[in-house]
Parts: sequence; C-alpha cells; structure tokens
Amino acid sequence: MTQPDYVPILDRESVRVFWSQPVPDRKRVERKAELSRPDQHKGSRRGNPGPDQGYALLLAVDLEGTLQLAEHEHESDAIAAVVALGMKRASLFGRAPIKADLEVAAVLLGFRGGADEDMLAQRSELIHGVSHDYQRVLDLVDAVSEAALRSTMEVAKKMYSNSAN
Repeated sequence: MTQPDYVPILDRESVRVFWSQPVPDRKRVERKAELSRPDQHKGSRRGNPGPDQGYALLLAVDLEGTLQLAEHEHESDAIAAVVALGMKRASLFGRAPIKADLEVAAVLLGFRGGADEDMLAQRSELIHGVSHDYQRVLDLVDAVSEAALRSTMEVAKKMYSNSAN
C-alpha cells in the first residue's frame, strides 16, 4: 500500500525496487527448469501434474471402511492406489480431484465388489506395497490406460464387468 508524500519514511523501511527477469530467447534454453519441448513432460514414469492434487488425500478419508478387500490386502495400500489413480484421472481433465475421480478409480480396481479370482490376483499383485513404495505407485498408474481413466462411472462399471467376466 502506498504512503502519502508528507509522511516521513526511514531509508530502511522504504519499498525495494522490483527487478524483472528478462524473457528467455526461444532459440535456446538457459534456465535449468525450463522445458525445451512442449511434450518434454509427457511419457512413462514422469507423473501427471494437475492443480491441487493433494485434495484427493482429504477425499480419501471417506473411503476408509468402504472398499471391498481380499483377505491379504491392506486398506492403506488400497486407498493409496485409489488416490493415485484418482489424481491421474483429475489431471487428465486439467482440474483438481473430486469424489467421482476416486469412485471411478475404485470401480476400475474392483474395490466396489464383484471381482473374480483372476482380477483379485492381478489387483493384489499390483497394489501390494503401494502405500510405502513410490515406484510401485508409478507402476500402478502406468498400468491403467488413459481411456479407462477418462471414462464415466457407467462406462467404468461396464468395462469392469466385462473384464471380470
């Protein structure tokens, strides 16, 4: 906020001058974190950045006690898997995660019931240790197709029921 001219200001309390950085020349990259190509951040194991991804962790509180787990599965691994897929789904749409993202992820992983033995075996192997190992999270997220994550809840249920049968 500005101050009137008649109010005395000490030198140490005066506002500092802002020095803007020069706009980089697009012919070459000089700053370390600058992307040199538009598709540089895409690809396997590079993550899926999106706004307010951490909100999925708050939404995950509602999942506790509602997921249908196999005998040898841990709820912490299941919730971590659903959250990771929910965050990826939200980032594909360029928005923050919402409850529907986590629900679609839970359906795709078979945590909403009706999973056959083959699906349970694949899921158990895929989510085992996900809550403690970031590399396993990346493996899980890369294993689910973008088309499946972009699907609506109805389509996800159909995809799941077709793969379970």
